[in-house]
Amino acid sequence: MNTHCPEISVIMAVYNGAQHLKESIDSILQQSFSNFEFIIVNDGSTDESEKIILSYKDRRIKMINKEHSGLADSLNKGAEAASSPWLARQDADDISDSNRLETQIAIVRKNPDLVLVGTKHNIIIDNETKDLPYAVFTDDYTLRLTLPIECQFCHGSVIMQSNAFKKAGKYNTSYSCAQDYDLWCRLAHLGKIANVPSVMYSLRHHNKRITVMHNKKQNQLKHSISRKAIQHWLKLPKGFNLLLQEQKENVLLTEQQKERFISLLTRLAAILIIHDHHQLAELALIKANSYEKASLKRALILKLNKLSPSICKKLVLVYAKYRPHLSVYLQKPT
Repeated sequence: MNTHCPEISVIMAVYNGAQHLKESIDSILQQSFSNFEFIIVNDGSTDESEKIILSYKDRRIKMINKEHSGLADSLNKGAEAASSPWLARQDADDISDSNRLETQIAIVRKNPDLVLVGTKHNIIIDNETKDLPYAVFTDDYTLRLTLPIECQFCHGSVIMQSNAFKKAGKYNTSYSCAQDYDLWCRLAHLGKIANVPSVMYSLRHHNKRITVMHNKKQNQLKHSISRKAIQHWLKLPKGFNLLLQEQKENVLLTEQQKERFISLLTRLAAILIIHDHHQLAELALIKANSYEKASLKRALILKLNKLSPSICKKLVLVYAKYRPHLSVYLQKPT
């Protein structure tokens, strides 16, 4: 393969991230897959970040220096400088498994319809690695059905098709956080999506991380993005209606995945009820029921031909006893 035509452009943006930067860069340079370029955008750092980047003599590294403008704009700048058909993300404080890029590129070569592939990840807290407290979905159907409800990808772990990224409109620079979730919802309309089931990325949690510094704002933005995504899917001829009706056989899920899938389907049903889509809500509950018949049959009356709004609300209230967080979705969004 011609190494002058990299198959992947890895994009990293760093703003005063010197503390963990070397470890993160090393995790990319030590990949088993080597046909990539590594674009590092220095977003106006005032610490030792630039010095650390310049200490590397690897020809695959291309540094872009710019005034501080935020993550979304920096990533767009990096993508504009990319020359590969695939864009891979890497955060400046996280670590990629040495086989991550090789695994992901092998998957997209075999599945040309894919536009977005993430990986299962763990978390690093105080230099201690811990497993995720929730299950990660890996197949297109389950991801497509749950993505409008909740983000299903670890930002730094993904690779995405460069043309699809441009067609989707790139990162929205008006978002100071949650810009990845917004992009995934748009990319999902352009092709198939997937997660690698193996842990291939370590996400570092610390006080300077955007998700920690702007936790309240991020949650507000995620809810706003979710509402927009759901409203958009409701308008599509191949939206929720097709997803809930056409899938004849259940996707094989682990028990932990089933638990999360059922919870998300019930949240979806609650949201659909609020927006007066009662038949779709019933389909979502029936799908949930097919994964966990014993417990749901006690909570949901699914033999009704048509669910009235009052019955729907009662069903969700009953099931909310099993999933207490559902109560927030019983209020109409402003």
